[in-house]
Amino acid sequence: QRLLRKNKDFDVEGAVNAGYSPDEINEYLESQVPKKSMLEKGSRLLGQLGLGAAEIEAIPYELGVAPLSSKEAQQVPYRENLGEDIENLMLQKQAGVWSPEDEEFLQNLQQQIQDPSKSDQFIQTADLGIRGLAEKATGLDLHPEGTLEKAANFMGFIKDPKKLADVARLGLKPKQFIKELIPGMDAARAASVGLGLQL
Repeated sequence: QRLLRKNKDFDVEGAVNAGYSPDEINEYLESQVPKKSMLEKGSRLLGQLGLGAAEIEAIPYELGVAPLSSKEAQQVPYRENLGEDIENLMLQKQAGVWSPEDEEFLQNLQQQIQDPSKSDQFIQTADLGIRGLAEKATGLDLHPEGTLEKAANFMGFIKDPKKLADVARLGLKPKQFIKELIPGMDAARAASVGLGLQL
C-alpha cells in the first residue's frame, strides 16, 4: 500500500493479469521510488523524532482515537444502528406505511446482520491520531521507513523531548545527529526496537 501511494498511476491489476508475481511487482515499485537527498533524509529523521515525542505526550488521545481507524471496531456501532433501523422498519411495516423500496432496504439490512462482510463497504474509518492528522495536513507519507527512521521515532518515545531544541544547532550531519540524540546504549535499544518492528 505504501509503495502504491508513491506510484499512484501503476496498474496493479494489469500487472497481475500479465503474469507478474506480487514480489516482482513490489520490486518494480521499490525501484521507482525516487532516492532521497541528505536534506530530505535529515528532515525525515527529525520528523520521526518529533512525531514519536508528540505521540507519547498525547498517549491518552492516541488510545482514544485508535478504534476510529479500525474496521473491526467500527463494526460494533454500525451493527447497533442496523438493529435500530430494522426495528424502525418493522414498526413502519406494521403501521401499513410500506413500499417496495422499503422492503428491499429491509432485506438488505437483514442480509448485513446475517453476513457482516456485506457491511464492509458502508463502514467508515478515520485515522485521527497525531501521525494521521499530520499526514493529512502535509500530504506527506510520514510512516517511518527503514531502521534509522524507526529508531528515531522510538527515540521520541524514549528520550527527553527537550533534546529537540539541541537538534537545530547540529545541522544535518547524520553521525553528529545520531551521536547527540542517541548516546550509548539508548542507540542500540532504539535501533533494535526499530529493527524488530520492521521484521
